[in-house]
Amino acid sequence: MKITANFISTSALILYPSSVLVVDHVSGAVFLIVLLAGLTTMFKRFSSLPPLTVQEKAFFIVVSLLFLTALITTYFNDTNLDRGDRFINLIMVIPVYVFFKCVDIKEKYLWSGLAIGTVAALIVGIYQVYGPIHQSRATGAVHQILFGDLSLLLGVMSLAGYTWFRQQKERLVLIPFLVFLAGILASVISLTRGSWLALPFLSLIFIWILSRHLSTKKIVTIFGLLSLVVAIIYLTPQTGVQKRVDETVSNIDRYIKSTNVDDPVRSNSTGSRFEMWQAAWLIFKDNPVVGVGWGNYTDKAMELVEQGILNKEIAEFSHPHNQFMSALAKGGLLAFIALILLFIFPAFIFFRSLRDDTNPQVQRFALAGLILVIGFASFSLSESIFERSRSITFFSFYLAVFMSIVLRNRPD
Repeated sequence: MKITANFISTSALILYPSSVLVVDHVSGAVFLIVLLAGLTTMFKRFSSLPPLTVQEKAFFIVVSLLFLTALITTYFNDTNLDRGDRFINLIMVIPVYVFFKCVDIKEKYLWSGLAIGTVAALIVGIYQVYGPIHQSRATGAVHQILFGDLSLLLGVMSLAGYTWFRQQKERLVLIPFLVFLAGILASVISLTRGSWLALPFLSLIFIWILSRHLSTKKIVTIFGLLSLVVAIIYLTPQTGVQKRVDETVSNIDRYIKSTNVDDPVRSNSTGSRFEMWQAAWLIFKDNPVVGVGWGNYTDKAMELVEQGILNKEIAEFSHPHNQFMSALAKGGLLAFIALILLFIFPAFIFFRSLRDDTNPQVQRFALAGLILVIGFASFSLSESIFERSRSITFFSFYLAVFMSIVLRNRPD
């Protein structure tokens, strides 16, 4: 039984990140197998499992809150769950956590999987954009926004394995930095601005990693090289980055000056987001406690269009491209608080564990977990990231993996 569990764990740590962005259905199947293994562990070994700590109980409650609030707001608004049903994936964190808590997680498979997944995303993205397909944006096997967000996150999470690579062989320390660069490049060719928005937040963690392990001279050298790479990416017309940035700045300026609800600037990718955020805020103001329900959002947004308040383009979307605004509009303060707790509680646990100098493995997993949480919180500013099945499954899988090691090695 233990051999089977370890085989599932090893396979999942390699196959999940390797397939999540570039192959359809495989990552979902991997997650399902781990979920079933976790449920089996819970039922077969229920009496022999150690009692839950206070931290574990709090963690289980936090990951369940968003789905529970979706049920409550759905009931009070007499509607359906719509995209709110995706939140059940967060509850699945519990059996996945139990499974990984009961197996021996081999770090070499975790860091190798992240590296393979990031490089695979870059290769597929390059083929799609610069190969015979000639797509305008890299998408992999997912939506371009998810491709840009998650490829970047895979690359940044790889940095957390820096000390593990250094322990294996000094020359291997370059691997996490090269994987990080691959993640940036994959995100760049997706032209996903939301992932670029996350870079400043994730860069702070990058700086923290460097400051703990490298001399000032090496840090300056690395930042100089990265700055050069960013400058080349920005100034090279073929990447489309400079054009994308210039268009965004221009559209924001035009939107601010716009007074006509039917102005075309209000229906482009930038303007429509502002319109959707405004719609979500207006809906929340009228329904502050429980929102309008996950199934009523589109109808309420359409009412605002019919009243001539907002551009008609927003009626095409079932979410406002901002997870915080989506929570406010659809689930009111109940859902918003649940969402904030979903970010703050794990971040607190991970951040506190970073100070554990006695256990390098816990530090690495805590750092990777903190990157995961900060990344998703940042992505939530420009995308309803938890209302897409693949992204919420990604978050659930890695939150369970990282938290299983961190809480396993922390006193209550």
